[in-house]
Amino acid sequence: MHQMGHVLSARYKATHGATLCCMITAWLRWFDQKEEGHRYRLFAKEFFGTTAAEAADILEENMKKNGVQTRISQFGAKEEDIESLADAVRDVSFGPDGYLNCVPKLSRDDIRDLYRLAF
Repeated sequence: MHQMGHVLSARYKATHGATLCCMITAWLRWFDQKEEGHRYRLFAKEFFGTTAAEAADILEENMKKNGVQTRISQFGAKEEDIESLADAVRDVSFGPDGYLNCVPKLSRDDIRDLYRLAF
């Protein structure tokens, strides 16, 4: 999520904190549906008493109330930018194994799908 935020900051001159706000909600929603998402479901359960997707909704509403962007389209991103955003993360942050080194590792297509959720 962090590297995805850096790409958004560089591309759209958005603050890093705001880009992470957009990505955390997409991240929680995405991992709520994935077998590898146990740690994110546990976070949601422990902090919010909810599913990860419901925690994303709570966070998003709170960010909106505080005037923070919650969608990458609010930075000026267009749907047709998503492929090049995913390429930028791959080009800058992927290891020699062809994955983003996070837990769990993510492919370029995973990154694209996460950006789509954040759109």
